[in-house]
Formats: sequence, structure tokens, C-alpha cells
Amino acid sequence: MGHPEPLFAWRSKFSGFLYKLDPNEPSKTLVAHQGKYDGPFHWKNRKLNSGELIRLQGFPVDYRFSGSRISIEKQIGNSVAPKLAQYLAKSVLYQVFNCKDVSVALLEPNENLTRVKRSRVNSNELFKIKNNSSQLELFTQKINWPSDRTKLELHKNIINNECVLKNGTWIIQARQVVGKNTAKVKIEVTFFKPVAKMFEKIICKLEINDILDFYIAWDLIHKVVNYSCSYESLQPLYGHFTEPYPQFSVKTSTNQPDSKVHCIMERMSNYSFLSKAHEYSDLQDIFSDINNILAVVKLLRSKGVDIRINETNRAIPAKHFRICYPFTLPSWQPTYTKWVDVGEHKTEDLKIDKLMNGTYL
Repeated sequence: MGHPEPLFAWRSKFSGFLYKLDPNEPSKTLVAHQGKYDGPFHWKNRKLNSGELIRLQGFPVDYRFSGSRISIEKQIGNSVAPKLAQYLAKSVLYQVFNCKDVSVALLEPNENLTRVKRSRVNSNELFKIKNNSSQLELFTQKINWPSDRTKLELHKNIINNECVLKNGTWIIQARQVVGKNTAKVKIEVTFFKPVAKMFEKIICKLEINDILDFYIAWDLIHKVVNYSCSYESLQPLYGHFTEPYPQFSVKTSTNQPDSKVHCIMERMSNYSFLSKAHEYSDLQDIFSDINNILAVVKLLRSKGVDIRINETNRAIPAKHFRICYPFTLPSWQPTYTKWVDVGEHKTEDLKIDKLMNGTYL
């Protein structure tokens, strides 16, 4: 905590990554879902067994859990520590129900209470400013994006780029080189809290040949975030797709409001729509022929939309889809989730199909 480039920040997705116990200190909170590299690990560099996790949480040594190891870990992580529950119950019995035979240590009436200060970084401080310039200079900063050749190689066909930070708002304007500009896209990202004490809003105006290239606008927005703070994209600000705690709102507009792509953009900016499995029929108002949905999904994924279906993730039921983020992923970021047709997956497709059809319950 407090490092200028926090990779495993407090309360981040990786806060327990390779976390090892100190034999003389209390353990961090036990989580309900432990991955292969999630702590706590024993100080002798091994995973804790179920019995050790049970004792850490304060259960009696003879208490027994039912189920598999994964189920037991989930039960432990979701439980209230018994010692805490015990003392809370005793306090309620003593103070609310006047049970004087219960022994509870109370503070003196004249006890001088002070606020306990936790050694943690304020959430806003996690977004560290990379530039050593003064805040006033940062708020009048103008960037000529073509000078950044390390990450803008992907957008050689973009000209008239301008990016200005003024009064806490980044304003990006860009136009495509090749052909006649037929589509105009505007994306506004409004943050609930100032990022890096530097900006609260990003407005990107992009003129492109094909509205399918709206991902370029998001690429430029990702660049702004990377330039301003320690995060390379909006993904850490948004949170993991299974736990969407949005840190910003998104508003999109185009000169082609009736286009199918813009309908998808609007769905992506709707947080209640994200991270939930929807049936193909939910896209029927956009794509009349649902039989072409696989081709549509492949096309959207090639443009950086993190849309997942059974062919990319067997946990998603057949003929369902899930869009995970309100933005497209950076085009320079590789997509590790591969497309695998039924019958070619490492898992047992037949068994999964039977599970989806209710044969296995």
C-alpha cells in the first residue's frame, strides 16, 4: 500500500495474491472463493488445509463441515467468525435483555474514545499521477497523440488528433484518414470521483469510415487513462465482470442512432444489462436473423467487445450471451479466451450438453 505504481492495490482483485501468513500476526480475511494463487498460504509456502482454515476462523476444533473442500472453504469464508458472534450475542443478552449472569467487559462511561486510523491508502490515492508537473500545468496539458509511437501504432490511419485537459475534463477529437467519413461517434465517460486528482470526465469525438470502428474511440480513452494514472485501461476502475461496482457512467451518441452497432453500444453502457446471461432472442430487435448470431458475436469480439457465449465459456448456457464491460478492450491487449466449437473443447461437451438440457441434476 502506498506504492506509486500499485499492482496489487488494497481491495483490488489481487489483494490476496500469494498472501502468506505471519506466524505472529492475525490473518487477513478468509475469502469464500479461493483460486490457485489466492492466500492465505502457510509461512512454510503451502496451501492451508480445511482444518487450519476452520481454526483461523475461530470454529471449535471438533466442529465439522459437510461437503467438498471447495464447499467447506466457501462456508468458512461466508461465515461470521464464531468468537465475534459469541461476544456480540453476549453483549445483546447483557445490555438489551438484562441478563446479569452473562459476563461482558464494557467501556467505562468516561472512556476517552479516539478514532482508529487504519494504515491504508485513500481510494483516490491509488490513482497516482505520473507527471511531475504541477496540477495547474496538468489541467492545461495538451497532448499530440501521434508523438506517442509506442502505443499508437495501431492507429496510423487517424489524423487531426487532439487531446486537451481543461477544467478536469479530457477532450479527445480524432478523424480517420482513409475514405469519406460516414460515421461520427461521441463517448462521454463521467467518473463518480476524481481520478488521480486530475480529471472527472473524458469526452471523445471520433469521425470514422465505419461505425464498427467505434473501438478506436475507446482505445484513445484507454490511452488517456494510462497517461494520467497508473492504470493501463478502464478495466481496473470498473471492476471484475462478476462484481460490477461501476466507478463511472457511459453515454454514447452517433449520427447513426438507428444502426445496429449503436444499439449494441447502448446495451454496453447499460450497467443493469452487463454481466448477466441473456438469450439470443434478446438481440432479436437488433438482428432479425438469430441464426447469424455466431457471426455477429465473432465480429464484435474482433472489435474488442468482450461478449462471451458457450463457444468461449462453457459456463454460459447454450444460445446465451454475456457482455462483460461497458467499453471495448484495448486493441493492443491480447484476448486469451479462444473460440472453441462444440466437440472440440477440452471439457466433455456431451456431459455439458446433458447438464444444460436437465439430464444431469
